[in-house]
Amino acid sequence: MFRKVLDSLSATGLRQRLDKRRLQEELDVHKLFLLTSYKAGDHGGNVDKIFEIAKSQSFDERYAAVQKHLQSQVREVATQ
Repeated sequence: MFRKVLDSLSATGLRQRLDKRRLQEELDVHKLFLLTSYKAGDHGGNVDKIFEIAKSQSFDERYAAVQKHLQSQVREVATQ
């Protein structure tokens, strides 16, 4: 038990936790990109095309697209 605590506080343990968090963030952004792109009607709702675009874009590009889609969707809901 004590060894487990020491491992989690070490530099490698911290790096492993950060890597897991980064991976989870990338997965979440990828899911949000797919959902918000489909909801926004990008590419006529063609799911295969949205998948191809998601594969070709970097994390930062997908993140920016998700922000743009969410802002427009919130604006749309707020004006109704």
